[in-house]
Amino acid sequence: MAKKRTVVQAPKPSLAARVAALEKDAHSLQEAFARYQAVQEVKEVKSHLAHMLEAGTMARVTHVDTHSIICGREYNVAGELQFPGHIQVAYSQVRPELQPAILGRAVGDKISLPNGNTLEITLVCDPVAEGPTQMATAAPSCAE
Repeated sequence: MAKKRTVVQAPKPSLAARVAALEKDAHSLQEAFARYQAVQEVKEVKSHLAHMLEAGTMARVTHVDTHSIICGREYNVAGELQFPGHIQVAYSQVRPELQPAILGRAVGDKISLPNGNTLEITLVCDPVAEGPTQMATAAPSCAE
């Protein structure tokens, strides 16, 4: 006669453990969606500026002035590029205490930020015609 095999099943996780796992998954999905939105916003503002340059309403310049749109990259203290990898902000939207450090700076300059990070200026554009320049910021760390 054959022996009966006993199958041992792993205990099911408790309800609390399952809820915690679902919350963790939901948080991961929220983070992924937020990163996706940030990348899409960066693409949008870069495209908007490219169209303005192409249309001739904005022009590349070498130094930041009070009417400039400043593009750059922010690096943390360890020198790692901060997500999303692109900052685009109107000079007028830069925090007042940072404006003197940015005014007159050239493309390629690196500026130390109060949080210890570094901002590298990669592009500066000025409006060609009089009128308000409206650009969204991709990363608010310089504008807060």
